[in-house]
Amino acid sequence: MALHYMTVLGTGDYKPCSYVDLDEKTGKIKECCETPYIQTAVFSMFCKDFTADDRVTVFVTSGARKKHGDILMADFSKLSEKTGVCPKISFIDIEEGLSSEDQWKNFNTMYDQITAGEQVTVDITHGFRTIPMQMFAILNYAKTLKSITVNGIYYGVFEQPFGMKEDKYISYRELEERYIVSERPKKYSEEVTLHYPVVNYTGYDTITTLGNAAFMFSQTGDAGAIYDITKENKSRLYRTGADCDAGGNTEERKRDFGALYSLGEDLKNITESIKCTRGKNHTDGNSKVNAEKSIYQAVCKYMKNEKKLAAKDVSGENEAKAIKNIIDFIDNTIDECFGDVRDVPEDMINIVTGLCTIKWCQKYGLVQAGFTALEETVISYIYTLLGSDFIGELMGKPACNKAENPEDMKKDKKSDSERSRREFIGRIVTEYDKLSQNNSTEPTEEYLKVSEKLREYEPIRLFVLVSGVKQARNDMNHFGFSTDQRKSADLKRDLDRFFCEFEELAGMRRS
Repeated sequence: MALHYMTVLGTGDYKPCSYVDLDEKTGKIKECCETPYIQTAVFSMFCKDFTADDRVTVFVTSGARKKHGDILMADFSKLSEKTGVCPKISFIDIEEGLSSEDQWKNFNTMYDQITAGEQVTVDITHGFRTIPMQMFAILNYAKTLKSITVNGIYYGVFEQPFGMKEDKYISYRELEERYIVSERPKKYSEEVTLHYPVVNYTGYDTITTLGNAAFMFSQTGDAGAIYDITKENKSRLYRTGADCDAGGNTEERKRDFGALYSLGEDLKNITESIKCTRGKNHTDGNSKVNAEKSIYQAVCKYMKNEKKLAAKDVSGENEAKAIKNIIDFIDNTIDECFGDVRDVPEDMINIVTGLCTIKWCQKYGLVQAGFTALEETVISYIYTLLGSDFIGELMGKPACNKAENPEDMKKDKKSDSERSRREFIGRIVTEYDKLSQNNSTEPTEEYLKVSEKLREYEPIRLFVLVSGVKQARNDMNHFGFSTDQRKSADLKRDLDRFFCEFEELAGMRRS
């Protein structure tokens, strides 16, 4: 993957100084670069993997190019001679950015310099006025449109040096209080060596990534981006743990990020199982397999793990806390749509899961999945009202999975399954459609017995409901290639209407 270093050249007076990569936790200098130009200092310390095929882009106003362009190019040349690496260096003109028009020109200029798929490192130290802010926006924009990776965003703090005296770290505040003398400009004791830290602001890029993931979820109900972030954070923590003994890649941090990753995986399982309409409860595998095959199991696993994380204090780890904020935000939606699955009787799990899933689909515009969930949930409801044994008797079958002879049960397993009994309910609804269209057709004995069994539950309204839902679902399942092609807006309204009617029929309408 191509590497690209982007920096901005200003018009100020660049003075020789010692820029350093400082370990804030230990106060030790990891690397130092003596130069007037932060542009070459950042490249020297943070772009070590660059080759002759990689790029350096320096954005310059006309004044900056005239005052410093040739000198900076010479500084890059010296660095290349020292390292043996000479990347392609381009000076690109930009406006000062005082007007809205200039800002848009700069946006287009900077964005056009970015190539799809490359890894970008940025120095924003001498960006004029709004340019650093604009650079953040451009990087965020390009991450989506050009699939770039942001390796680092750096700022050289020339205004606030720190000191070193006999290998002792002296903060800027302590310099001001104890080592400053009366002359102006400021002079510090000759015993103190001044260094200028280069600060890593890549955390702001992480924040925008988290914000984008939260926005994606809020608009689509898709937690895939959240999962990707928790997975990458966990992987990075374990990859770099040996290099961070002084700061805190401790076992506790690993547990915190591991817990966040587990929740991210749980959220992914919920949203993917909804998109793939995994509405039937599944208990035949381990908890991980069940959560990948069942909305209900995925939600229960999430709720269990979220309760554990809620008791943990991650406030000491900034990135973990930022991720947890998003999970807390999502948890409100989970609770809003799936709160009813808590303590559900076993025979009601599929019905309640279906109702909760339909709410989710309505919230996020998943119309086709919503119709699929609604039809199958109404059938589950009718199935529960009739009872498996009653349906089996009408079908001429023994009680489901209760055949006396094991060989007979094995032989009839396919024909005597829950699926076949649900299909029987579908045939009853189809018979209703035929009866309603042809008054001369006589109802079958099975139809009459089902209607009688459902008498107190308004069977005709249930049959009409299933029939209407089935027609709409059929139109979508066949990609609109049906005799009853409907408008998208009508399908969305029909989902809301049919769902309200089912809640009313089932006595589950919320006030």
